[in-house]
Amino acid sequence: MSPWLPKLDLPTALLFAGISYALLAAVVFTLWQGSLGRRGGGWWLWNEVVLAVGTLILLTTPVLPRWLVLSLSNILLFFSLPLLGAGLNDFLHRAARTEVLWLWAMGVAAASLWALTYVTDAGYTARSVAVTAGLTLQGVALFSVVAKHGDRLPTAARRLFQGALIVLLLTCLERLGRLAYSDTASPVAAIPDALLLTLAGQVANFAFVCAMLIFLHTEQQEKLLLVQQQLEFRANTDSLTGVASRSHFEATAAGWLAHAALQDQPLALMLLDVDRFKEVNDRFGHLAGDQVLRELGALLRALAGADGLSGRLGGDEFAVLVGSPEAEAVHEMAARLHQLAACVHLPDGQPLRLSIGAVRFRLGETFDEAYARADRGLYDAKQGGPARPRRSIMAANDAAA
Repeated sequence: MSPWLPKLDLPTALLFAGISYALLAAVVFTLWQGSLGRRGGGWWLWNEVVLAVGTLILLTTPVLPRWLVLSLSNILLFFSLPLLGAGLNDFLHRAARTEVLWLWAMGVAAASLWALTYVTDAGYTARSVAVTAGLTLQGVALFSVVAKHGDRLPTAARRLFQGALIVLLLTCLERLGRLAYSDTASPVAAIPDALLLTLAGQVANFAFVCAMLIFLHTEQQEKLLLVQQQLEFRANTDSLTGVASRSHFEATAAGWLAHAALQDQPLALMLLDVDRFKEVNDRFGHLAGDQVLRELGALLRALAGADGLSGRLGGDEFAVLVGSPEAEAVHEMAARLHQLAACVHLPDGQPLRLSIGAVRFRLGETFDEAYARADRGLYDAKQGGPARPRRSIMAANDAAA
């Protein structure tokens, strides 16, 4: 027996290991069932259960037939690493499916080989080699999975996973060396190696569980980030039309205006609303009015594009903020919006008509000041009535700017 383990016997080590695995299974189960997510957790839970049962069942050797105890324990042991790999595959959104299938196949092959050595009475050394070699090959395969997909794993978890596999592999290789070059032909003579393998397995499994906790924590962080993004989207986007909400539009516009002033880039602001929108609601109902606003929102998003910003300021009033190198470009954009709006038909078949007020930002002008000028242009456009050309109103406003 190793000098650093003078008083530790194998049954005590197995009992301690089995209880540890059971406790870790309880921890993984609690987190898996709780708020930390389920991606991969079920497989990792089964791994802890398998290790706990496979270890504790060895203590029943004085009661149950030896062949039954060893068969159950070794079969469970061979399926431990495939369970870890299956959980890892789930965490990676099935990206390692092929490699994990190979892990399961190796587990079945190793269990079959061990059963063959037992049935043919090949001896204790042959059975030990079958177990150790099978675990070694599975460890190498799982290590390659982690290395291949390491860029998609949390750094700390990846290192813990790889460190645990290295501990397991070194222990297995040391075990194979002893079997090849020393007399370990009986279970009694192999007790020190069994102790070392049991303790190394505990250390490796503890590292595995720590990696699992990081995986589950990472999943929770991803969920929280997704919820945060959804909340931001809801706060920043008008739910009916898909354009920016008023608060988001005004906050973004202020930032754009400051940046444009530093870069000496001109900006233009268009305010618009739907002509006789109240009449639409009164005659056809609010659902019809909502549909009109949805279609208008889609038009404005397309008009603004990736370089512009469209927003709903309230009711049927909208705004568009775009870069405008010259005044005529703003007029052309407004004219195009009129043309697009005419393609949208109200429930009575009439085309959608808009009133638009547009201005370019003056040097040093604030958003509120430009908004006031555009609002006056919008008022003038509405006062002109449905027959009055909107472009002439906007030209006058821009000239005043």
